[in-house]
Formats: sequence, structure tokens, C-alpha cells
Amino acid sequence: MNIGVVIRTIGERTEALCRESIERHIKPLIVSNISPHSLATLTMYRLAHQHPKDWYVFVDADVVLVDGWYKLVQKHLGGLVKHNLIAPRNYDFIQDSRRMKGVKFYKGQFISKCLHNMEAYYNESLRQLKPEDWALRKLDHKVGKFPRKILFGYHGCEQYYIHIFNMYARLYHTNKRMARRQIGNLSHGDRRMAVRGWKYGAENKVDSKDFKKYVKIKGEKKPCELTLNEFYSIYSKYAERRH
Repeated sequence: MNIGVVIRTIGERTEALCRESIERHIKPLIVSNISPHSLATLTMYRLAHQHPKDWYVFVDADVVLVDGWYKLVQKHLGGLVKHNLIAPRNYDFIQDSRRMKGVKFYKGQFISKCLHNMEAYYNESLRQLKPEDWALRKLDHKVGKFPRKILFGYHGCEQYYIHIFNMYARLYHTNKRMARRQIGNLSHGDRRMAVRGWKYGAENKVDSKDFKKYVKIKGEKKPCELTLNEFYSIYSKYAERRH
């Protein structure tokens, strides 16, 4: 199958690792530093529409795809062709669980319908954390799934403090139990920033605006210097616990 990939990035610390994991197989299209989130999503649909493929994979830059992900696609995608949308499971480091988050497959011919909806409902989607919901509005989009045992990527690993803050500010409103459990397993610096984000979420309504104005980070992490193979060797151990 003819497959394309679009990466959405706002400077995540794993951006280079994300790109390398994809570029081992496919040259991706990049949507970089566009805000708000809804406009970045709209741009992804427009790019995919302008460069037609049988399938498109939308990937957030805080996801690093597993080694051999392209073979998984070749092996399993054929059995899911009746679906317009497929959401694979990724290991989520922040919540220490396997979740359908950060990666979505769209059938190529479905992209134009999504784009039409996203443009039609764009002003309403500005108030939403998930503009994809508006893109799929009133469309047949029963979600297909790869076999449960398959892990497609690693989400939320090695992130900057600003992104950890953002994640936990949102998780306070969306998944308190999971997020609270994992805070104690984070490194000291990450745990400190997660608690700050958690407190911010408790005291404020969190929306889709740019979080950078909500927190000032002193002593931010340096750019990630892990090689892709080093990353795999570290985080595969976490993911195996959640097989």
C-alpha cells in the first residue's frame, strides 16, 4: 500500500527521534510550530489532501514509533481496509499504560471528507482540545484496531518540563487516577514539574490555548541526546510491563 506520514510538532524533545523512527522507512511531511492546536490539525489534513496516498498516518512528535513499525503496517493493515480510521496502541509513559493516543491512520479517500468537516466546523473546534472530533463529525468512522498485543509507539517519553507540565495540567481533568499513580515513578525533576502541572490543572480550567504562557521554566532540560537505538533499549523495558 502507498502510505504517507504527517508529523505534528511543537518542538517536543523527542522530535528528532520521532522523525528518525519514521524516516528509516518513509519521508514524512512536517507541520511545525503552528498554533492553536486546531489550526495545526487542519494543516495536517490539508497537506495529506494535497499529497494523496492510500493511507495516511498522523503522528505527534512526542511519539517515537517502534523499531519495525512499517512491517507491522504491511502485515496487519490489509485486514483493516474496511475501516476509515485506525488507532493503534502506544505505550504511554506519563500514564504507564497502553493507550490509543498520538497516532492515527486515515484511509486516503477519507481525508477529503475530514478536511471538509474540519473547515466547516473550524470556529467551533477552537474551543476543543480534540479538533479531530470535529473533523470526524457526522462521518462513518468506526475505529479499527490492530491486534491488542501490538505496540506501535512510545508516547510521552523524555519530554521537556514544559510538556510534562502541560500533560499533567490536562490529565487533572481527563484521567486523575492514572496520572496520580505514575507521578511517583517519574524522575525527581519530572515529578516536580508534573506536580506543578497537576496543581495548575486543579486551580484552572484547561483549554486548547498555548500553555507556554501559563508556566515559566527555569533550568529547562537540554535537548535529548539519546540515539534511537538507545531510546529503544530504555523504553522497551517499560512497555514490556504493560504487554
